[in-house]
Amino acid sequence: MSEGKRRAESSRRLKIATEAGQLFRQHGFANVAVADITRSVGVTAPALYRHFSSKEAVLAAAIETGLGAVEEVMADTAGQGIRSVLTALARVAVDRPDIWILIRRESAYLGEDGQQEVRNRFASFVASLRSLVAAERPELDDNDVDLVARAAVAAMAAPSQYPQRSRGTALSTVLADIAYDAVEVDLSASTAIAAPYSTASTPVTTTSRREQILVAAARLFAESGYDNVSLGAIGSAVDMSGPSIYHHFDSKAQILSTVLRRAVRRIDLDRERTQQEHGFTEASLTQSIQDYLALAATRYDLFRIFTSETMHLPAAEQVWIHEALKNYVSELVDLLVALRPSTSTGEAHARITAALSVINDLAESRRHRDSPETIGKIGHLAAVPLATPAG
Repeated sequence: MSEGKRRAESSRRLKIATEAGQLFRQHGFANVAVADITRSVGVTAPALYRHFSSKEAVLAAAIETGLGAVEEVMADTAGQGIRSVLTALARVAVDRPDIWILIRRESAYLGEDGQQEVRNRFASFVASLRSLVAAERPELDDNDVDLVARAAVAAMAAPSQYPQRSRGTALSTVLADIAYDAVEVDLSASTAIAAPYSTASTPVTTTSRREQILVAAARLFAESGYDNVSLGAIGSAVDMSGPSIYHHFDSKAQILSTVLRRAVRRIDLDRERTQQEHGFTEASLTQSIQDYLALAATRYDLFRIFTSETMHLPAAEQVWIHEALKNYVSELVDLLVALRPSTSTGEAHARITAALSVINDLAESRRHRDSPETIGKIGHLAAVPLATPAG
C-alpha cells in the first residue's frame, strides 16, 4: 500500500471512530446501529467493516483515539506546569466532547479486557494529573489532591454531558480557567451542604406493589444500568414474576419514564422553593447547586438515572426529559447572568454545566457520598465555576 493510500485509510478510520463517538455520546451505544454510523460518516457498511470487525470495535477505536489525544497532551506539556496542561486538556475536551462520557458510561460495552485497558489508561492519566496538583498544592492531603484533580477533569467534561452555547477557543478558555480555579480552591473553607427541601435519604416504605416495583427498579437501574436489568430481575426484587409486572406497567420503558419523572419533579420542587425563599439572589444560586448535590447524596438512585439513563427512553418520551433538563439549566444560566452582568450567556452556560458536571462525576463514588465532609468539599468545588471571573 502506498504512503498516500495508507494515510487516506487512516484518516477514514479516524473519521468513522470520531463520528461514531459522537453518536454513542448522544444516544448511547446500545441505541446506535451500524447503519446510523455509516449514514453519519457517508460510507457503506462494507466500507466500515473493512476498518472494523464490529460495532464494539468502533467503540473501542473511539475511546482509543480520545484517550490517545489526552495522553499526547500529557506528554507534550510535560514540565510546563499545570496551567499549560489544563489549557491543552480543555482544547481536547472541546474538540472531542465524546471522550469523557464514553469512558464514564459506554466503556461498559467493551469486553472485560477492553474495559480493564480503559480503566488502566484513565487511572494513569488521573495519577499524572494528581501529581501535578500535589506539586501545585503541597499542603493538600492525598484525598484532597485526588478530589481536586477529579473536579478539574469533571469541569472540563461539561461539553461531554451538556450541549454548549459557545464553541472553540472561547469555550476551551473558560473551561481551562474553571479547572485551574478548582486546583487553587481553598477546601478548608468548605462547609456542610444545606438540607434539601424535597429529598429524603431513603425511599418511602410502602405496601403498594406498583410503588415497590418503582423503588426496586430505580435501585437496579442505578446499580447495573437500564440495559442490564430485565423485568424478571425487577420482579425477583419484589417477589413477583416478571410477567406480573405488566399488571402495573406496560413496559420496562414505562417504569424508567415514571422514575425519571419523579427525579425531575424533585428537582423542580427544589427550584420552586428556592425561588420562593431567595428570589434571584446569590443565595438562590448557591442553594440550587446544593439541592442538586443533596439529591445525589440522598437519592443516588434517582440522580444516577437522571444523569445516565435518559437515552433509553423511547424517542417520543425523550422530548420531555430533554426539555426539562434544558429548562433547568437555562434557569440557572439566566440567574448567573443576572448576578454577573459582565458574563456572556455562552460563558454562563459553560460555568453552570461545569458545576453540574463536577457533581455528576464526584458523586459517583459511594465513598464520597457517605462522607458528609467530602460532600461538603464537593459542594465547594461545584461552586468554583459560579464565582465572579477574575478580571
